[in-house]
Amino acid sequence: MTSGSSLPAPGSKLLSHFRASKQRLPLHPLEKAVLAAVAIHLCFLPWALGTMHVWSQITSLVLATIGFLLALIPRTYSGDNLPPINPQVSGFRSQVSAMRLSAWPRLIRFPIFWIGLALLVYIAVQGFNPFWVWERNETHWWLRRVNEIEWLPTSIDTPFGRFNLWRQFIIYASAWLVMCTVWVGFTRRRSLQLLLTILGLNVVILTLVGFIARAYFPQWEWVLWLNIQLKGATSFASFIYKNHAAAYLALLLGGTLALASWHHEQGVRNMSRSTPGMLWFLATVGLTFGVVFTYSRGATLILGGYYIAAAILYTLSRLFSATRSTTSPLVSVMLAAMLVGVVGFAAGRLSYTKAERTFTSLFVKQEKDVSVAHRLEAYAAARSLLADHWQRGIGAGGFRFLFPEYIKHYPNSYKNGQYLWEHAHCDWLQLPIELGVAGSALILLAAFWTIGALLRRKLWRHPSMLLLVIACLQTLIQAGFDFPFQNPAVLVTWLALMMLSVRWTELDAAH
Repeated sequence: MTSGSSLPAPGSKLLSHFRASKQRLPLHPLEKAVLAAVAIHLCFLPWALGTMHVWSQITSLVLATIGFLLALIPRTYSGDNLPPINPQVSGFRSQVSAMRLSAWPRLIRFPIFWIGLALLVYIAVQGFNPFWVWERNETHWWLRRVNEIEWLPTSIDTPFGRFNLWRQFIIYASAWLVMCTVWVGFTRRRSLQLLLTILGLNVVILTLVGFIARAYFPQWEWVLWLNIQLKGATSFASFIYKNHAAAYLALLLGGTLALASWHHEQGVRNMSRSTPGMLWFLATVGLTFGVVFTYSRGATLILGGYYIAAAILYTLSRLFSATRSTTSPLVSVMLAAMLVGVVGFAAGRLSYTKAERTFTSLFVKQEKDVSVAHRLEAYAAARSLLADHWQRGIGAGGFRFLFPEYIKHYPNSYKNGQYLWEHAHCDWLQLPIELGVAGSALILLAAFWTIGALLRRKLWRHPSMLLLVIACLQTLIQAGFDFPFQNPAVLVTWLALMMLSVRWTELDAAH
């Protein structure tokens, strides 16, 4: 092969030369650029108030587009970036001066690329076929019924600034671009490990900021960056809503625990006396404090279940491992001292009153819990909305505008319009309500492909990624009684981590 010749897409025989090499080659400059773009984007999402506003959502789309375009630029491997060639692979000579890698063949063969594209086209069709139009005067707003094409999916025509289908389109497009970028832009496991490391450091800093804010601004309605208080709200760090903060921290907690597991495995394999694994475990402990002090009951209980599953997996891995750890006891003592310091700070500076009240309410009967009663009525109203519009949907982002017509039949949860229900508090209900049967089918198709890809790559043989995938399952469970996926920071990060886990298991299999 001569300089400038074309390489098949990742996954071909030639790419196995990258995987089979035991020498750690430097990352290609374009791969570094892709890594930087994706890392900046994903780190930006939580700090921008969870990416819940127009400016941050547009910024997210721009960053996602930059990363995607960088991933599509053909790469020429030469010099230090050129992996050693195995002459036994048929069809290739051992003397190669340069190789060229194009991402297009791999992208075209990526099912999520076509499924996501079909979903975006479907949402666009919804947008051009409204069956309700939003109108208002100085004091009120209402929906006016208009004629639509009856056999096409429908939507509600609402202002962009207030939130509408095209805002939701931007969020979904950003998530789709990030997934495609992770799939085609990273050819090395080291790139994925660096991305997960950057995200882990970012969430640790975010959690520390949340602790500091709680310590010096004990009124938990105070929102970071906005310098305002939201009545009845409980914020944490840069997240306005506590359950969104808890979902994000619990998700990235899986990432830090995956890093701890991976570094430990590498240390045992290389007989290292110490590894960064224990530091990442300490970070996981800190994130656990973060989830608890978001005051999110559901997320904390789910996290407890996650730890039980993680402990079982770790115990099994140690039972079947013949290799003893070579970590110095001094490291464990230092980490224990650091942990005591974290606990001491929490005990001395943070108020436990709210946390105690939150978890005490878990033992109160549901009939006495006003929040639970309201949600049960909201679920009933949402099921009625779904029964009326499951075929075509009401349009992405349209739930908050049509739902008042249904929740008003429940006076305690409606309060003559004083209670604003922007979401169903159940993503499993809200997604089919907005997208209809066809849009929901596309999402299920993508989910089935992802599950199949993880099973084909024997996820259970990759403990670190198994911990990460189980952490992603936490969000799915929380989506059954809340709306974590309506927060762009959670949604985009969740999808990126799922693709990272599939890609990691693919590249890890050759090491």
